[in-house]
Amino acid sequence: MKFRHRDEFGSVAVRLTATVRPAAEPRSVQDHDQDDVDSKAARISERAAGVLRSSEERDPAALTRFVQLRVIDPEGAYWLRGIEAATRWLRETGNSELRVPYTYVTQDDWGAVGSHPLGVWLADARKYYAAETLEASRVIKLENLGMVWSVHASAWDAGLEVARTYAAVHDTACPPRRPSGSRSHSAHG
Repeated sequence: MKFRHRDEFGSVAVRLTATVRPAAEPRSVQDHDQDDVDSKAARISERAAGVLRSSEERDPAALTRFVQLRVIDPEGAYWLRGIEAATRWLRETGNSELRVPYTYVTQDDWGAVGSHPLGVWLADARKYYAAETLEASRVIKLENLGMVWSVHASAWDAGLEVARTYAAVHDTACPPRRPSGSRSHSAHG
């Protein structure tokens, strides 16, 4: 979206500010049971308020991205947050594959991606992939991160690799009946 005149941009910014500002303003904490929810909302709202301040000159592209992610396509924002959380998880754990437990939630101190349900998010991506409803660009992005589309197949492959390594060292894939040096565990023993 290009603006020919500063006034044209200003009038759009004023309309957007009037529409979006109530959602962007930090809320006060009334109920102490809601502290976590309110603190997350306040953290998000502070960033939103910074973009929406009409007293400052704003980059039209930044404002457009903000409205696109927060108003028009919040699902896209959730997707981007999941990608950021997955990237951070890989960096923090040193893993090369996205084999994240279903119940895993990112740590609160991870900033913008703190408290993201990464395990559920990845399980949902697998579900959409299996149903062939996940956009091709998202499939590519996840594959570039090391997405494991089938956790069961991945576990099988990992176990098979362990068996191959064992067979290469011991010239057989069969483990010994009784480890050397151990006592028999028979009932007559």
